Order: sequence, then structure tokens, then C-alpha cells
Amino acid sequence: MSVPMLRRALKDLRWTTTWYAIGIAGYVLVLIALYPSIEKMYSDVLKNYPKDLLKVLGTRDVSTTLAGYLGTEMLNIIWPVIVALFLIMAGSAVVAREIESGTVELWLSVPASRVRLLAAKLTALLIGSLALVVTTVVAIALGAWLINHPIAAGSVLPLSLTLLSLCLVIAGYSALFSAMFSSRARAAGAATGLTVVFYLAWVVSALSEAWSWLRNISIFTAFGPQQALENGTVSIVGTIVLLALAAVCAGASLVIFQRREAVA
Repeated sequence: MSVPMLRRALKDLRWTTTWYAIGIAGYVLVLIALYPSIEKMYSDVLKNYPKDLLKVLGTRDVSTTLAGYLGTEMLNIIWPVIVALFLIMAGSAVVAREIESGTVELWLSVPASRVRLLAAKLTALLIGSLALVVTTVVAIALGAWLINHPIAAGSVLPLSLTLLSLCLVIAGYSALFSAMFSSRARAAGAATGLTVVFYLAWVVSALSEAWSWLRNISIFTAFGPQQALENGTVSIVGTIVLLALAAVCAGASLVIFQRREAVA
């Protein structure tokens, strides 16, 4: 890995990551601050929600606890959307932006192999993902403590692992598309389309028994932040699959970029 390229990649991401982290933290703290005032009525609200709508929102286990509230209102769907926007935008730029901006020849002139150069950018994506996950977990822990509903210490690691595994797989295939295409828009479009397909497959599998097999092809099947926060449980097999898929995508992006002809 090229250390100078890692520094440059981190510098490119620093403000975007910072503003996303601030937005996530603010949203989490506002939601938690509202919880004490609506806790009693929240169960009635959930009872009036159509079950299919709750499934679309990612809520499989209805719960009126703080964990259930955060799952329904943020972690199950809003949080993935926010981080997917960040990761698709950043991941689709790792190679394609260099080509579009005309800086690819300068980039490749650095005395380091293509693999090391791209590995540095992928490492920066990993660090950015970690920053958003840590921000989310810390904000939840702080907010819960402030309203006297502290989360269990045993839920911190499962929640962090669940959030990070989803981040890494989205970052992985976004970077892969960036290595495949010379257009950042095409790479981002492909990554966005694939993410939507994964989500729709997950929703449809929950709505219809006939289509339940679709859950086996969706990355969201292994994503259970509400359960991780509430019970400290995580899908070990699902998490391993997501991390393996992320590693495969990252490895494929390195191979493809290494073997590409002139990319300028």
C-alpha cells in the first residue's frame, strides 16, 4: 500500500466523511431525545402501522424499546440509505474520477504498483466506513445514557460489526464498478442499481412466501442492527458472507485495475 496515496485519499474524503458523521450523530441524538416523550404512545403508533409497511421499513421484530424505536426509525433503512450514498459516491470515484479528471497519468506516475495505489484508496474507504460506524454507535450510546436508557455493553460489538459489514460490501462493489468503468456516473449507477435490487429482493422475500428464496441473494438478509442493539445477537454466517463478498469485490477491483490497458 502506498502511504502517500493513503494520505491523499484520506484528505479527499475527510470533509465528506466529517459532514456525514455530523449529520448521522445529530439525527441519532434528536431521535433519542424525542423517545421519552413518545415512548408511551409509540406502541399504539406501531399497532396502527400496516404489517407490510413495517416490513418495507425493515422492521421484522416489532418492539417498543429504545432499540426497537431506533431500528424502525433509523437503523433498519434510513442509516443504510445514508451510508450507501456516501460509500457509492466515494467508492465509484476511486478509479473513474482519476480518468474523468485527467489525473490518471499523474496518479500512475507515482513510483508504486497499481495494486498498491488502489489498495491505498480502498483502505481510505475502510477508514471512512469505520468513522461512520463508530460515530453511529457512540451517538447511540451517548444519547441512550443521557435519557437514562443505557444500552448493554454486550450490544456494542455486535452492532458495530453488523453496521460495518454492510458498509464494506457496498464499498467493495462500488470500487469494483469504478475499476471496471471509465465513467464515475456509470460506476455509481451500477452500484446504486445493485443496492436497490438487493433491497427489493429482501422486501419481496418478506412479503411473499413464494418469493422467500430471494432473501438468499440479498445483502440485507444478514443486516440486523435492531436485533444486535436489543439482544446483542448477530448473524455469524451472514456477517462472514458479507465480509467475504466485500473482500472478493476488493480483490477483483485490484485485479481488474492491474490488467486494464491504457486507462487515460
